[in-house]
Amino acid sequence: MVIDGDGQVILVNRAWLDSSALLGGGGSAAADWLGQSLPEQVRATDHPALGGSAFATDIQAVQAGAQTHAERETSVALAWETRWLKLFATRLQGALPGVLVQRDDTTALKKAQQALLEQSTYLNSILDSARTLGIMALDGEHRIAFFNPAAEAIFGLTEQQAIGRPLEALEASMGLDGDCIRAGLRTAQVSGEEVFESSGFAGQPDRLFESRIAPVRAADQRALGFLLTTRDVTDERSYRQRMEQLNEELEERVRQRTQELEYSRASLESAQQIAAIGSWEWDLSTDQLRWSAEMYRIFGLEPSAGEPPLETLLELAHPDDRARFESAVRALHDAVSLQYDIEFRIIRRDGEEHVLRAIGRRLDSANGRGARLLGTLQDITERYRLMDELVKAKEAAEYASQAKSRFLANMSHEIRTPMNAIIGMTELVLESKLDTQQHKLLRSACSSAHALMAILNDVLDVSKLESGKMSLETLLFSLPELLQEIVQATETIARRQALALRLEISEGVPACVLGDPTRLRQVLVNLLSNAVKFTPQGKVRLLVAPAAEADSLQFSVIDTGIGISAANLDKIFERFSQADQSTTRRYGGTGLGTAIAKGIVEQMHGRIWVESEEGLGSRFHFVVPLPAAPGVSDCGSKTETSPNDEPWTLPLRILLVEDIDINQELVELRLSQRGHQVRIADNGQRALDLHAAEDFDLILMDVHMPQMSGDEAVRIIRQREQQSGRHIPIIMLTASVLPSDQQQCFDAGADDFVAKPIDFGELYRKMARHFPTQQRPLVIAAAGAGAEPAQPAAPGDLPPLVAVDVEAGRQRWGDRRSWLKALRRFGQDDAQVPRQVMHWLAQGELDSAREALHALKGVAGNLGVKRVAASAQQIEQLLKQHRQPDPAQLAELQAAMDELILDLERLGPAVEDAQAYSSDGPFRDAAKASLLLDALISALASSELDDAAIEGLRDALTPTTFGELEALLDGFELERAEQLARTLKAAADP
Repeated sequence: MVIDGDGQVILVNRAWLDSSALLGGGGSAAADWLGQSLPEQVRATDHPALGGSAFATDIQAVQAGAQTHAERETSVALAWETRWLKLFATRLQGALPGVLVQRDDTTALKKAQQALLEQSTYLNSILDSARTLGIMALDGEHRIAFFNPAAEAIFGLTEQQAIGRPLEALEASMGLDGDCIRAGLRTAQVSGEEVFESSGFAGQPDRLFESRIAPVRAADQRALGFLLTTRDVTDERSYRQRMEQLNEELEERVRQRTQELEYSRASLESAQQIAAIGSWEWDLSTDQLRWSAEMYRIFGLEPSAGEPPLETLLELAHPDDRARFESAVRALHDAVSLQYDIEFRIIRRDGEEHVLRAIGRRLDSANGRGARLLGTLQDITERYRLMDELVKAKEAAEYASQAKSRFLANMSHEIRTPMNAIIGMTELVLESKLDTQQHKLLRSACSSAHALMAILNDVLDVSKLESGKMSLETLLFSLPELLQEIVQATETIARRQALALRLEISEGVPACVLGDPTRLRQVLVNLLSNAVKFTPQGKVRLLVAPAAEADSLQFSVIDTGIGISAANLDKIFERFSQADQSTTRRYGGTGLGTAIAKGIVEQMHGRIWVESEEGLGSRFHFVVPLPAAPGVSDCGSKTETSPNDEPWTLPLRILLVEDIDINQELVELRLSQRGHQVRIADNGQRALDLHAAEDFDLILMDVHMPQMSGDEAVRIIRQREQQSGRHIPIIMLTASVLPSDQQQCFDAGADDFVAKPIDFGELYRKMARHFPTQQRPLVIAAAGAGAEPAQPAAPGDLPPLVAVDVEAGRQRWGDRRSWLKALRRFGQDDAQVPRQVMHWLAQGELDSAREALHALKGVAGNLGVKRVAASAQQIEQLLKQHRQPDPAQLAELQAAMDELILDLERLGPAVEDAQAYSSDGPFRDAAKASLLLDALISALASSELDDAAIEGLRDALTPTTFGELEALLDGFELERAEQLARTLKAAADP
């Protein structure tokens, strides 16, 4: 439209008229416009299609010459859409004044701009969301075109500081290595990518990053710039998880991009390449398969050949994994499953074998038909290679450990056998007539041999702890009684050093606990021995108190000794380590005691620590779980209880069900001494037969027996009683005190139980719960057995024994003759059991080995052969857990049996004759002893020693009695020695 100098329309074209008909704001015929004042009409109609009064003002300003050009954007809201317009007013040049008014429809351009803005915002929000991946885009002049928030955090610059500036100008402030960046840009331009690691970036200077530079190209391969991504690889695993999630989101969104977002697609494809994870999509409706570039690299295929069919992938799969891979894909395709996550191998065409992790998922449309399958593929070959190396290293370490165990087992057997002979023969010679010098030399040799055996035991214990083969028992025992024994054993050495040794037990410490008394003793003996050894003067205390942890106790060994320097505290629990070399030279020792104590405490699920100051003593503490025995208040050994104090029941008819001959003999002997009649069955079935044929008052039932177990026999007896209406008390004889095992006895129908080795005082008390008691008869008539001895026989007539606990064995049997006879028979009948067990284990006959060990454990425990019993129980427990014992544990069992055989050889005539003790008691020659004791008492009264009288008493007294006297004299306990001499003098005189 053209207007003259007065503003009147002098020319209007068809396009103006057509648009007016569509948009409104004026007529659609030329007559409606020609001759009309355009500014007045625009102002009067105030229609958006004419720009309103604001555009009328612009026209008049151009008409008046105030400006040569004016333009204004406006929009018209139609019923179906909004149309965007651009209005122009341009002053015409020349003699004829006038204004050219133009109206352009810019709707299509406006929509294109808006779509491009939305797409750009969408892309930027995606790239901004990559919070752990710094993304920086460079244009062709290496200026920063994009800088996401993660890049801001990494490089220490804001987006405003970075956008539009050359990268070279920001190298120093960002902490970049300029030479490395420029070299990377050149390499990426040629090879397509450059990857390098660097650190020291301004935003996060202490982190390590992996940077990748990749060129960004248009569809026609024109270079648009570069994409530089930086990721924190300090925590690779965390990064990978985040990157996989981001990659999956980006892959799904990239497929929805239009071709106008070429730059966006190129950026996202580069990000996928950085993650090194391939992705694929299979559109089931079109059967079209799409692969990312990484998929081709993983399979070693050329992208130019296009996406390969499934058959090609199956050919590349390893023959052993092909069926599993195909099954997973087919199941996903056929909707049998909605996803899979598998690992399989491929053999690429270049011959390399790779391990892949494949994840696939099925996405169904609303109508239930499969729309598409999606998945990712990751090359995990390197991870498998590392795992294989770890397995090989583990196997090599285990083989070395087994070789060491075999060596230690062989060494133990080879050393123990001659050492047992050396100790045994030396002790025998010590009992013969020797002069003073010979006796001292042989005592030194014997002491050294015992020290060597202790070192050997320590080395074996360390080996067991290292290999995890030291097993623990769970037994019911009296804690105060155990502590007293340990303190009394250490007290002799403490007295020689004039040390005070005290035991302090706090309130709340249970008397009866469940745990491993042998290992607890080993820990406490090690710590107490060290405390006494390293305390020249002062005192040593053993404190026991409840710990903060539930069902646990804290033990503390406190001394006033030399202490430990702060520099050496950390290595005090190391193997073969002492505080310093001077300690070893002055006090001796191997440095294994505390290491063994630490290993045992930790295996008991406890903890141990030390507090010490040099010159001020040490405080060793440890806490271990020792729960109180449920329902038991008194579990002492009752070794000091007189037979008169034990309850005596009226004579009973008792059925004893026990499969071991020696155990049968023991129980029958002790019960017969009390007037009871005993019938014996050697298995559960035989017991049922006797129960049906005869009447019994009481049944003592073993648990583990051939043909039929004790539990099963008890159940059948209780079923019979439901018909007869009679109830016979049944006491189970079991080798375990675990609550679960005890409950199993009660569940079967037992009335009570007694643990093996049998404590007969406890058995008598359990019997008294079910039957009337009486005063102990003055004379007990027992068929085939003598009366129970009123006093325990003195052990002085037996030589010192290593493997046999003489006091425990004789007290349990109550009859010396029967006990020695049973001990000899045990040595003859069971000497080969360890070798039989090794043979059965080698042949895989685990049940036979377990049954033999169970029987061996019970018999050895009843006879007082504690080392054999403990070793057999340890191996039996392993077999119950379906674990194989190591060679060291089998060697320990054989060594314990060898030690018993040597003890039996030491006993000699005592076992052969099995005769009553001599009436002379502690004397070999009572008359001679009486004269010599007079001389010794006289000398001791003057605080002197009579060497001639002492040497004479060596022959006149039994070895054990003389040993007690000699120990007091060697320790200069002259008052106690005089008291003992006077007691012996009174016994020697008629």
